[in-house]
Amino acid sequence: MKGDKAEYVIPLRQAFNTPRSRRADKAIFLIREFVKKHTRANAKDIAISNEVNEFVWKQSKFTIPRRVDAVLKKDGSRVTVFIKGGKEIEAVKAKAEEKEKKGKKEAKPKKEDGKAEKTEKDGKSEKKGEEKKPDAKEAEQKAKLEEKREKEKNAQKAEFK
Repeated sequence: MKGDKAEYVIPLRQAFNTPRSRRADKAIFLIREFVKKHTRANAKDIAISNEVNEFVWKQSKFTIPRRVDAVLKKDGSRVTVFIKGGKEIEAVKAKAEEKEKKGKKEAKPKKEDGKAEKTEKDGKSEKKGEEKKPDAKEAEQKAKLEEKREKEKNAQKAEFK
């Protein structure tokens, strides 16, 4: 497989040598083996899309297709198998385009003047980078919870002895 995308016709003729009740499982296994052979990918890095799975299992586990027109897409070390002309591959393309758009938007430099900004919760102004100081009540509640947990742990230890 050269590049990130390749189209193949995966033959499933060997699946017909197995008993009828195991043909669909064998077909999925053959698809994985084909992808493994042609992409040199590890078995853990091969993903079969739901569309391919549904295509194989469509009629039943006994009657499977003779071949699968597939598109293999490689992302890093991960290889995904799609049906040629399927909806899932289009969805993946759309997501990739959205990520590129977001990446371009985030690449714009952000202005940091150090001016005070109002928070929505409090309505108070704070400078960027400053953290709120916890209230005395919150600190007391946390301390009480910790003490309570310690007492429970000690009680459990005493029960075990």
